[in-house]
Amino acid sequence: LTHRPGWTLRLLADRLRDEHRRLDELRVGDLAVRASVTLSYDLLPMSAATAFRGLGLLGPVQFPPWAVAAVLGRRDAEDVLDVLVDGHLVELVGSDSAGQPRYRLHDLLRVYAVELAEQSDAAKTRASLHRVLTGYLALALEAARRMPLHFFGMYRDEELPRPEVPADVLPDDPAAWFAAERHTSVQAVSLAAAHGFDDLAWQLASALTPYFDLRGHQDDWHSTHLIALTSARRTGSLRAEAIVQRNLGQYLLYQDEYAGSRVAFEESRALFERVGDAQGVGIALTGLATILRISGEDDRALDHCHEALKLFAEADDPHGEAVARIAAGAVWMSRGCYAAAKRWFTDALELSASIGDRHREAHAFKRLGLLFQHQGNLAAAREHVDRAIAIFTDLGDDHCVGYANQNLGELCLHSGDFAHAQLLLVNSLSVHRRNGDRRSEAEVSQLLGELHRALSQPERSRDYSERALAIWRELSSARPAAPAASAEPPHIVSA
Repeated sequence: LTHRPGWTLRLLADRLRDEHRRLDELRVGDLAVRASVTLSYDLLPMSAATAFRGLGLLGPVQFPPWAVAAVLGRRDAEDVLDVLVDGHLVELVGSDSAGQPRYRLHDLLRVYAVELAEQSDAAKTRASLHRVLTGYLALALEAARRMPLHFFGMYRDEELPRPEVPADVLPDDPAAWFAAERHTSVQAVSLAAAHGFDDLAWQLASALTPYFDLRGHQDDWHSTHLIALTSARRTGSLRAEAIVQRNLGQYLLYQDEYAGSRVAFEESRALFERVGDAQGVGIALTGLATILRISGEDDRALDHCHEALKLFAEADDPHGEAVARIAAGAVWMSRGCYAAAKRWFTDALELSASIGDRHREAHAFKRLGLLFQHQGNLAAAREHVDRAIAIFTDLGDDHCVGYANQNLGELCLHSGDFAHAQLLLVNSLSVHRRNGDRRSEAEVSQLLGELHRALSQPERSRDYSERALAIWRELSSARPAAPAASAEPPHIVSA
């Protein structure tokens, strides 16, 4: 701009917006940026030049060292990475939460790398990108397998070969790897689809689902699965589409989009039936049972639970059986049949404990807590919800801790422990807002309105109550006559 006094900032921004022109537009005096970058690139040895071009294709992301090795088709490429860093073509930006060093290409260098890649051997360039994306898939699948909780759903097609995992990459805590690679792996889903690697796109999106569910990353879940659904359909694999549809149905259930969730679960069920996957059908039926319970179709919901139980028994899936038992108990509890509900929840608790499924055990404890709350036994209710929270916390499931805090916060409110109730409900409200769960946000807002009314704080009470009412209207739902949180957030059954 110093050398072009007639240019405005807007004009410069417009000219730089086109990545293909950006290098040509930038000058410092008589020195063109392109010429400077070209000189640095031309001095690179062949392996470093190949890596530089391949890394540009990864997009504006930070990448770990193994990705450089994958670009080159090698087990290790630290020497190449050192050359690129020393040549100021790759920048070390620090370490991630998994302890790996992270690198990046400056945007201008990335643009130049992409230009060079487009002029190179297309088959070799495509193969290098495929190796990096396959590495991300392998690591995501292995991290999902090592997660401390059993994901109720499918995050992979067991009939497909499992790709080789890059050596010495995954930390002891798989969730730490997911946290470190979350943004890059989400970008990788889009990258895979954009380059026609549809098998990789849908598989990677599915492999990320257990982590998205654990941490409540709903936006990433949604964006990756919209891409995955298109990719799965392009592959022609019915099983692939069935897996993605089921996971989309769960996401929509979390968002209170019950009509869309029902369609997704129905599609998933039909596709699993076509490929003869009994376990998949059972998983889809359990999700549908939750939707039917919410819509008041209790008889059909119970039929779906019983059918799912038979299918899980045939598939030798005790984890699925535990989920279906909790779902059946929830239907009986909604009917006010507490003795029947307690039997289903207790059976689920005992089964979960016997197979070491602590996550499902915590869900059973939480359901029993709600049951005791309905019966007016607040001491037993609080004890069971406390046990659920302890397990969820130990497993690192912040998502479910938020919902359990809602339940315990209501118990504290009704027992007069206002200070503890406020702490729990504010925490729960934060979780619901982050997850986009509008129904639960309305329920907790209503409880906080009651809390502040009990504390003689009418203005704050009115603010929360009006917020709750606005959300209920937005959801086209009638405001419940009883305290909203007495009916637990319905979607947790099939989480």
